[in-house]
Amino acid sequence: MTIWNKIRTGQWIPRTYLLMLVFNLLYNSLIYYSGQWVGTHTKAWNIEISLDNQIPVIPWFVGIYFSFFLFCAVNFLLMGYYGKKKACLFLCAELLAKTVCGIFYLCFPTTNLRPEIVGTDFWSRMLVELYQMDAAVNLFPSIHCMDSWFCVVVLRNIRKVPGWYMTITWIWAAAICASTLFTKQHGILDVAAGIALAELSYICVIRWKKNRTVPSVGGEKTDMKNKKKIIGNGIFLFLVLGLTLYGVFHGEDLGLIWENVKKADNRYLFPAVICVIFFIWGESIIIHYLLYTLQIRLKKWKCFLISSVGFFFSCITPSASGGQPMQMVYLKKEKIPISVSSVVLMIVTITYKLVLVLLGLFVLFFQPRITNTYMQNVMPVMWLGLWLNVFCVTFMLLLTFHPQLMRQILVKGHEVLVKMHILKKKTSRLEKLEGAMDEYQKTAEYLKNHPGVVGIVFLITCLQRVALFFVTYFVYRSFGLHQYSMYDIVILQGMISVAVDMLPLPGGMGISEKLFSMLFTGIFGQVKVLAGLILSRGLSYYTELLISAVMTVAAQLFLGNEKEHREKISEKLKTIQEKGKGYERKRGNS
Repeated sequence: MTIWNKIRTGQWIPRTYLLMLVFNLLYNSLIYYSGQWVGTHTKAWNIEISLDNQIPVIPWFVGIYFSFFLFCAVNFLLMGYYGKKKACLFLCAELLAKTVCGIFYLCFPTTNLRPEIVGTDFWSRMLVELYQMDAAVNLFPSIHCMDSWFCVVVLRNIRKVPGWYMTITWIWAAAICASTLFTKQHGILDVAAGIALAELSYICVIRWKKNRTVPSVGGEKTDMKNKKKIIGNGIFLFLVLGLTLYGVFHGEDLGLIWENVKKADNRYLFPAVICVIFFIWGESIIIHYLLYTLQIRLKKWKCFLISSVGFFFSCITPSASGGQPMQMVYLKKEKIPISVSSVVLMIVTITYKLVLVLLGLFVLFFQPRITNTYMQNVMPVMWLGLWLNVFCVTFMLLLTFHPQLMRQILVKGHEVLVKMHILKKKTSRLEKLEGAMDEYQKTAEYLKNHPGVVGIVFLITCLQRVALFFVTYFVYRSFGLHQYSMYDIVILQGMISVAVDMLPLPGGMGISEKLFSMLFTGIFGQVKVLAGLILSRGLSYYTELLISAVMTVAAQLFLGNEKEHREKISEKLKTIQEKGKGYERKRGNS
C-alpha cells in the first residue's frame, strides 16, 4: 500500500482526528481575530510585573518564536499517529482551553509595552516584522505557550513516543515559552496562565472521559458516526456564523458600532443577563417539577445542568434537534429510565412550541397595529414560521392523542418513500418508529391524568419565553431610549422567535440577525440598530450559549457519579443479608 493510500484510508492518522484538527484551526482563527479586533478597539490592561522589565530583548529568539508553528504541526500529527484516542481527547481539551482564552480576550483584553527595535541585523528586522503583523493584544493567557505545553502534556502520556523525542519536546516547548518573554510578545503572567490552562484543560477532559457511564449504542461504529456528526455540526455552525457576520457588518463602520456598544448603560444590561439565566433555570424547574410528579427526586442543581445541556446542544444544532437527545443521555446517567425522560421532555417540547404558536396566532390575527406598523416587509417569513410551528404542534398532539391513526399514516408514508426510492428499506427504521409511537402514547396517558400539572408547566414556560424576549427591551433602554413601548418591543422579539424557531439553522443564526435589523431599525434608529443587535443577540443567544456550554462541561464532570449510587446499593445489600442471617437464626432455634 502506498503512502497516499495509507493517509487516505486513515491507517496512519484517523480521518476523524484530521477533521477535528481542521475544526480546531478554524475555531482558533475565530478566537484570535475576534480578540484582536476587540483588543484594538477598546481599553486594554497592562498586567506586566516588575520582573518583566528586567528581562532583556534578544532578537534572535524570534526564530524560536516562529518555530512554534512547525513544532505544533509536527506534534499534532504525531499525536494522531501514536495515540489516536488521546489525540482526540487533546483536541477536546484544546477546544475548551481556546474557549477560556476567547473569554479573556473579549472580556479582559490585555496589552504590554514593546521596546523600540533599533538594530538592523536580520533578527532585529524579523522582530520588527512580527510587531507589525501581531498587535500587542490576545496576551493573557498565551496561546503560544498553551499549545506548546499541550504537546508536552499529551505526548508524555503516550507510551509509544520514544524517550529521546520526548526530551526534545520538553526542551523545544520550554524554548518557545522563553522566546515569548525575550521577544516581549508576552509577560510572565501570560506564560504561566498558558501552561496552567493546558494542564487543567487536559485534566478536565480526562476526568470527563472517566465519568462517561453511558456507552454509545451500536459500539465503535455508532461512536464514530456521532463524532463525525458533532464535527459536521461544528463546521456548519462556523460557516453560518461567518456568513452572518459578513452579511450584517460588511461595509459598516465597525468603530462607530463599537462606540455605541460601549455607551450602553450596564444598569439595564444586568437585568438582561438575569433574564437569560432565568430562561435556562425555568426549564430546570419544569424538569424538576415533572419528575417530582412521577415520584422521582432529582436535585435542583442537577436539573439546572440538564437544562443547560439541552440549551447548549439546541444552540449548535439545526432546528435545535440535538438538545433533547443529549438531555436523555444525561438523565440516563442519573438512573432515570428513557421511558420517563422521554415523557418529561416531550411535555417540555409541546408546551415550548405551543407558547410560540399562541403568540404567533395572537399577533397575526388580533394585533393589526403591530403587523401594519412594523412587520409589513417580513410578513411572508412570519407566516412561514407560524405555520411550521402549527404543523409541528399539531403533529405532536396527533401523535400523542391519536397514536393509532398516526401510526398508520407514518407506516404508509414510509412505504411510499421506500417505493419512490427516496428511503432505503430498513427494519430498524420501522422499529424506531414503533418505539417513538409508544413514547407518545405514554405522554398522552400522562397528559390525560395530570391536566393541572400541564397547566402549571405551560405558565412557567410562558414566563420563561417572555423573560428572554425582555432582553431586547433592556438593551433598548440601555441606550437611553424610551420612545417605544415595552409591549411593542417584547412582542416583536417574540415574533422573531416564532419566525426562526423551525428553520434548519443553529439558533436561527443569520435570519434572526436580518429580521432584527429590519424590525428594529425604526425603533433603535439607523445609528444604534447594529449596536442593539450585537447586545441583544449577544445576550439572548451567545451568552446563553456560553453559560450553557460551561454548565455542560460541569454536567459531564458531576452528573452520573456512581459512587453515591453504589453506596446505597451496598447498604441495601447489607440490610438484606442481615435480615437473611436473622431469619436463619430463627429457623435454627425453631
